[in-house]
Amino acid sequence: RAADCWHHGTPLPRNHRPPHDSMKRKHEATKVLGDIAADFRCSITATLIADPVITADGHLYERAAIAEWLRTRDTSPKTGKRLDSKILTPSPTVRSATERLIDSGHLPVEEVREWQTRKAAVLIRDGRTEDAKAMLLDAKAAGDAGAGLHLGKLFLAEARSLIAEAEAAGVEDAAETLRAHWPSA
Repeated sequence: RAADCWHHGTPLPRNHRPPHDSMKRKHEATKVLGDIAADFRCSITATLIADPVITADGHLYERAAIAEWLRTRDTSPKTGKRLDSKILTPSPTVRSATERLIDSGHLPVEEVREWQTRKAAVLIRDGRTEDAKAMLLDAKAAGDAGAGLHLGKLFLAEARSLIAEAEAAGVEDAAETLRAHWPSA
């Protein structure tokens, strides 16, 4: 019995586990979460889904991938059978579960970075540019070069928008100042 064991003269608590046991548990948790993550991978892209949708036959896909597939086909990528409809239904439950998996710290760093970059693109599409910037900055800080590229594109788009606004408002001096700071805009 654990209560009868002594460690440096102090009884061990009943729920005491040796340090190697906690490492084993962490490894098991990582494996289980990895197995769960496999259920949230798009069968077209083989990546963790950032923008999950469900097709008429009940299968889960990345929105952009299945939309491209359905542009030229009317069949399910998983079954090959004709779909009754091309309507894509968002899956907030899968989105939330995937975000929890990402936040768990149990997925490979490269996979998390790649997901963050794709998720930022979804946020930009949905008009949530500040959230996208924050996510891209985190991914870039973690070493994702692709995130830096997307940040650059986002900032360039914002610069172009500011120049257009300044020109439309007749504030040519402001537009010239912006052009001087962002010559490629």
